Amino acid sequence: RISEKDFVVVIHASPQHKSHEWFKDRFALLADELIKEYNANIIFTGAEKDNEYNEDILKMMNYKAINYSGNSIQEFFAMIKRANLIISVDTSAMHVAAAFNKPVIALFGAGNPRVWHPYCDNFKVIYKDEVAHTRCWKHDCYLKGERYMECMKNIQIHDILKAIDEMNIL
Repeated sequence: RISEKDFVVVIHASPQHKSHEWFKDRFALLADELIKEYNANIIFTGAEKDNEYNEDILKMMNYKAINYSGNSIQEFFAMIKRANLIISVDTSAMHVAAAFNKPVIALFGAGNPRVWHPYCDNFKVIYKDEVAHTRCWKHDCYLKGERYMECMKNIQIHDILKAIDEMNIL
């Protein structure tokens, strides 16, 4: 049970497009770190189709988190509204968070964060422009071998933790 005083982090990990996907194991490590460092309550959101995706992440974690995928849009909005922080790949969840003016961290790869960043008072975009190929705007990465998804591979857990510290939300 989550109380009013609890620090709640909503993570929206599942992307609409493959090129916006971070990595399940990194989400698991990030969630564990947030629980360990900040005593955070972690809630993974998504549509019904994201249930298995989120369960895969939860199975990799050392701590407990909640899979809140498949709820109604009203319940999803209520969860975003309750959260103290939202971490999302480049998808609608970051825009819903921005609409409620919630602190949000958005992970960008093939999308264009200069156009599609969250429009709110307290946000951070994690985007590695030195390796990202935003000009591709593809839904599937066109790079092969070691370079496959390099824009998302270059986003590290410490980048997100640093962004949290800079946002002064704790």
